[in-house]
Amino acid sequence: MGKIEFHRNNEVFEKVTTSLLQNVLNYNSKNITVEERLIHSLVERGRVSVVKIHNSTKITLSNGSYLRFCPYGNKGLEITTVYVKEVNQGKGDGTFLISFLYENITQSLGQFPEMMLECTGRVGFGETLINNDIQKQTKFFRHFGFRVTQEGINYPYYVKMVFDFTKLLDY
Repeated sequence: MGKIEFHRNNEVFEKVTTSLLQNVLNYNSKNITVEERLIHSLVERGRVSVVKIHNSTKITLSNGSYLRFCPYGNKGLEITTVYVKEVNQGKGDGTFLISFLYENITQSLGQFPEMMLECTGRVGFGETLINNDIQKQTKFFRHFGFRVTQEGINYPYYVKMVFDFTKLLDY
């Protein structure tokens, strides 16, 4: 069983994307690229597969590590992917990508918007697929202020997390 969700741009997404595109030019570096494009992402929520169609912004490092985010609701952002090749895990790529995003969020908005993400135990697709334990994923995102909000009957195959600024201050 499956369903399709269409997500529209929101002002928060557009402001943060514009900030990222400008700041990459200011960094004058070939180590980071930023691109915006329409994507189809697949999320498996237990026995239901959901295809999300939306614009996204992708921040990519020269070694192939990347973070992708998209609009969420009317005023938020959803981090859809933080991908770091297994050989590069534990070397700071994921931390850098999220920190770079957070820096641009605060520069462009002055505050953090509503943010969420979904952990499924996998990252990537096809030949880039990495099985990554949900507990490992949630532990990583907790360091950046995210907290589990929805376990229910789909845990440990699916976990929804939301951003809580007060928890970011705990680290």
